[in-house]
Parts: sequence; C-alpha cells; structure tokens
Amino acid sequence: MKAAIKEAMSNGVVMRDDGFVPKVPKSLTESGINDVLLEDLIFKLLLNQGVLSGRQVAQKLCLPFKIVEKTLQDLKTRMLAGHRSTTGLNDFSYILTGEGRKKAIAARNDSAYIGSAPVPFDQYLHSVDEQSIIKESPNHDDLNRAFSDLVLEPYILETLGPAINSGRGVFLYGDPGNGKTSIAKRIYKCFREEIFIPKTLLIEGQIVKLFDPQCHERSDRPEARPATYDQRWVPIKRPAVIVGGEMDLSSVEINYNPTTKLCEAPMQLKANCGIFVVDDFGRQRMKPEELLNRWILPLEKRIDFLTLPNGIK
Repeated sequence: MKAAIKEAMSNGVVMRDDGFVPKVPKSLTESGINDVLLEDLIFKLLLNQGVLSGRQVAQKLCLPFKIVEKTLQDLKTRMLAGHRSTTGLNDFSYILTGEGRKKAIAARNDSAYIGSAPVPFDQYLHSVDEQSIIKESPNHDDLNRAFSDLVLEPYILETLGPAINSGRGVFLYGDPGNGKTSIAKRIYKCFREEIFIPKTLLIEGQIVKLFDPQCHERSDRPEARPATYDQRWVPIKRPAVIVGGEMDLSSVEINYNPTTKLCEAPMQLKANCGIFVVDDFGRQRMKPEELLNRWILPLEKRIDFLTLPNGIK
C-alpha cells in the first residue's frame, strides 16, 4: 500500500480516504510539463494580454506562482521579457521585449492555445483508474433518487440495478415513446461522487481540450472537495454525454483544427468516468454496422485507440 501511495504521488496525484485529489505540483518536474512548453504558454499569454503581473500569469496558467516566477525571471535574464513596474509582494508586471514578441508569434503559429497548462496523459490515466464508475455501487435508494421524477414499474429498477452496477454497456430497446431516453438520461444520477478532470491534456506533444461546459457540469458543492488541489483540474459531477442523430464517425475521434492547431477530445473521452448515451440508435449519420464495428473493441476490452494529428496512436 505504501509503495502504491508513493508511486501515485510521484505521478503528480495523491489519494485520500475520501477519493482522488490532484496534488498541487511543487516544481516544474512535478507538473509534468517542460520549460519550453511553459515558456511558449507565457509568451502567448503576454502577447495576448500585453502586461501581466507574475501572479496573474500563474493564475491564468493554473500553476503555483513559485513555478512561474522562476521561468519569468529566466526570460528577463535572456532579455525576452522585462519588468514594466513592481506590484509589491516580491512581484513585477511583465511585458515582452522585441525579441520576446518574435518568440511569442512563432509559438502562436505552432498553436493558438492560450490558457491553463495541460496535464500529462499518464496522470490523467491514473485519475481514470481511481475515479472509474465501477468504484461506486449504487443501491436501491440511489436508483429511487435518480428516477424519482419518473413513474416506473418496480421491475424496471430491479432490472436496471445490476446493469448499472456492472459499469458496462447497457442496451435499452422498445417502442418509440416508451421512455428509453428519459431513463438513459437519468442513469448518471445514481452515482454520488464528484470527480476531477483536466481542463486540457498533453499527449505526445499535442494539447487536447477535454473540459467542455456543454458536457461537464462544475461541482457546486465546495464542501465536497479539498481546500487545495491542482487548479489545472476541474471538479465536476460525473458526466452524462448524450449524442443523437447528429453523431458521425468524426464525433468519436480526436478532432484537429488546422487554424488553431488545437485538438478537441472526442465525445466518449469527455464521458469518461460517467455515462455515454447514443440516443435513437440507427438514426446516426452512419450505418448501425459501422458504429457497432467502431465500438467492438472498446466495449469488449474497455480500451479505445485514438489517433493524434501527428499519426501517433
């Protein structure tokens, strides 16, 4: 057990008795990103904002000030950034120099992303293992609470209970209008725990946006989470991602925007540690056989293979 805890902490995460909590990194190494990536994020941020204090830069990158301060001082030493004024508390306002602007424009041409520093993929994988939906075992009271606004025959909950507890794929079928969608949309309410997900992921040098306000609901219970945690992560309710007739094969693959040179996570990745509902099966923009063939391996092996723009799987 001690060895497992030690390994988890070395991966930038920490486990508590009340669940998974992303640990605040104490150094750039613990954050999982390198100095080149951090410099590029600072360059683009200052190019976009003009002048920012060191603490403002750290806040926007969601990193501790002491990590960002060291890099900012290094940029000043190399004459890529300069002090505009002092802000007190051992901090300064920073602005890019002419050479720094050139570096910033080059960084922006590589990727237009500006925002929170990304979380390494291996740390995210560990969080998925620790926050998996199979870690919970909803009981009869949880099911009653989740479906309290529906009128259902008792046998339906008795049938749904074991299926939901399995944490595996569930197929709901029946005549149109008999409540399949209403049931599917409420399954996630059976689970009580809130989870943490990264705002963005770093996968083989590619930044992938994961947090999506359209799919993820931020936790509104501050008492349910720790006082301190890595701000690159977001506490959310277990996600319920629902797709219907608009779904096509591109929805389940990493989407790359050639203009911003930024990747968007597919729908099933956004649904990790929650539920993914394919509504009105058979009415998607693809044949049912194509969709089922795409899901054979993920449903059977619980592993999905995605391809990045650089060709790496």
